[in-house]
Amino acid sequence: MNVKLNPSEKQQQILHEGEAYKLMQRILKGRGKIDRNKEHFWTIGLNSGNRIVYVELISLGGSRTVLVEPMHVFRVAILKGALRLILVHNHPSGRLKPSQSDKTLTDKLLQVGKIIDIEVIDHLIITEESYYSFAGMGLLEELQASTQFVPDYQLKAVK
Repeated sequence: MNVKLNPSEKQQQILHEGEAYKLMQRILKGRGKIDRNKEHFWTIGLNSGNRIVYVELISLGGSRTVLVEPMHVFRVAILKGALRLILVHNHPSGRLKPSQSDKTLTDKLLQVGKIIDIEVIDHLIITEESYYSFAGMGLLEELQASTQFVPDYQLKAVK
């Protein structure tokens, strides 16, 4: 589901994870109380200057999990010409600590992004009160060094 942005939001440049969090807070508050007890997975597509191209709801899950498929995450980015992505999902429990599933998904999406040349620059876990930034906490850099989802042919080419 594509989110309609007002003209000032379309011109907004995201230079810090706090700006992405504020944008998502405005969007979620504008949607009222609908499905706040469920996990949502969103992407914020950016151009090369980190200006917003789109905000898209990719998947709506249950109270503790949301199913996210890489093809759905990157399809919108490709169609709309985004060069960078910020991944965003909420934790209805209010807990900000990333789960192992959150880390694994982020690792996988980082690798897919590398293959198709769309950079994943952050993954935010948000609640109504605060957020956790994978980039801001150094976890994104750690996951970028992972080879768990790197295709074998690429690993062999590096050796």
